Amino acid sequence: MVEATLWGMSKSEWDLYAVFGTLLSAVASLLAVVVALYLANRSSGHTALVTIHPIIQLNGPKYQTQERFIQITVVNTGERPIRIEQIGWRVGIARKAHAIQTFDQSSSAKLPTELSHGQSARWSIPTDHSSGASWESDIAAKLLHDSGVLGVWSFRAFVYTSVGRTFFARPGSVIKARLTQALRDYRDSIN
Repeated sequence: MVEATLWGMSKSEWDLYAVFGTLLSAVASLLAVVVALYLANRSSGHTALVTIHPIIQLNGPKYQTQERFIQITVVNTGERPIRIEQIGWRVGIARKAHAIQTFDQSSSAKLPTELSHGQSARWSIPTDHSSGASWESDIAAKLLHDSGVLGVWSFRAFVYTSVGRTFFARPGSVIKARLTQALRDYRDSIN
């Protein structure tokens, strides 16, 4: 008995190619499900970018006066809106200490505040007080005094949201240098 062929291949060869085709389509379907689940779960999280910068505000004609601030900026980089409840500071590695920061509502966003995708909010902290003290000296005396230079290294801003997600940011080298100097000055004043 002669086996029928199509384009030079027998029925058994065609059956073998059909098995490989079915196997390939099953693997492709499985990969499509994995990618779909990854994309669905990736966009469901709350994400934000938090930055801390020292800024100088120039005032008056010909910028006769200057005011120094620490500015905290939060940008919602996720697909879901986030509601920011509190902003503060954390220091320490094993034994952490926390402090809540208050803001002047005239120069900062109000708390709590809600941010949709791509929106940002800024909070400014004046570093020079009318009493002559500075923000850095207050932080050194009230938060960093027990932890020392290691405390300056572990110093972080935290942004607490209504869904329990907390975002952290490290200050830059300029702010860390100011805090280190304020800590040295504080230790010299109590010795």
